[in-house]
Amino acid sequence: MINTLKIALIILIISITLTSCRKDEPIVTQKPIVADSLVGDKSILIGEWKWEYTVRRYNGCQQCCLAYDTIYPTTINHTIKMEENGIITYYENNVLTRKNKIKFEHFVQQNNYYSYNFYGNGVDTNRFAGSVFDDSLFSYDFPKITIDSPCEEYKNYFFKQ
Repeated sequence: MINTLKIALIILIISITLTSCRKDEPIVTQKPIVADSLVGDKSILIGEWKWEYTVRRYNGCQQCCLAYDTIYPTTINHTIKMEENGIITYYENNVLTRKNKIKFEHFVQQNNYYSYNFYGNGVDTNRFAGSVFDDSLFSYDFPKITIDSPCEEYKNYFFKQ
């Protein structure tokens, strides 16, 4: 009888120890995204840029039929504004549509321009890539988005205001 009580007590103590000593899972917090500042050569991007037109290249996968269209704004105007602190804001007809923190993948000087690729808030779906000159830039990703490169491509041209 005493042995049975001892065994039951040992099983009870082991059960309590195993179930009550679980540690809480650590709380995993995502670090806040810090924008890349537009300093040095990147300062060429600072300012307000107005969309002027888009060149659409299509049928790129068919060697016989490469074609181009030019798309001009009609009733919808797009502008972007990039600030020194690395914030990019998007406007449609002067109404704010999106605001992101710039995280560069690359920014490289070519001959007389810079090639760039960055992600708003570090998210792939907020990509902004192209080239920038002193008073103009083009982007593959706003307002018309290149999805099927090399078969179809959009180059969106902006001029500094």
